[in-house]
Amino acid sequence: MLANINPVFAVTSTESSKSELDYQLKSEEIIVAGFPRIFKDIINDADDIHRKIDRMRNREEMRSRRKKLQKEMKRRREQLEAARKAATERQIDEAERRRKYFDSLSPEEKQAYIKQQQELRQRETAAQLFMLGLFTHFLINDDGQTSQPVQNNHIYIYEK
Repeated sequence: MLANINPVFAVTSTESSKSELDYQLKSEEIIVAGFPRIFKDIINDADDIHRKIDRMRNREEMRSRRKKLQKEMKRRREQLEAARKAATERQIDEAERRRKYFDSLSPEEKQAYIKQQQELRQRETAAQLFMLGLFTHFLINDDGQTSQPVQNNHIYIYEK
C-alpha cells in the first residue's frame, strides 16, 4: 500500500508562505507494507481469545447451575421420601390404635362399631357423589353466561 503522508512539521517557517502545491511536491511518499494487517490479526486473535474465555465461563456457569439444581432436586426427593415415610408411619400407628380399640370391645360393641364405620363410609361416599354431581353440573352448564337457577328435585338426607 502506498500512502502520501504530509507531516505538518515538514513545513519550515521559510516555506510557509509558498503555495500548497510546492509543499506537496517536497513531501516524500512512504510505503507502509502490511502494518495494518498485523494490527488486524492481533485484534482478531484477542477477539478469539475473549470468545474462548466467554465460552469457558458460560460452560462453568452452566455446570455450576446444573450442580445446584441436582442438589436441590436431591434435597426435595429426600424431603418427600421423609414425608411419605412419616405419613405411612402415622397411618400404621392409627391402624394399630384402631385394631387395639376394636380388640378391646365386647362382641356386641364390635358389631355396633362395624355398623357405625359402614354408615360413616356411606355418608362420605354420598357426600363425594354429591360434590361430583355439582362439579359435573357446573362443567356441563358453564357456557360463560349467567344461567337460570336450576331447580333440584332431589332431596338429600344425611344422617349422623
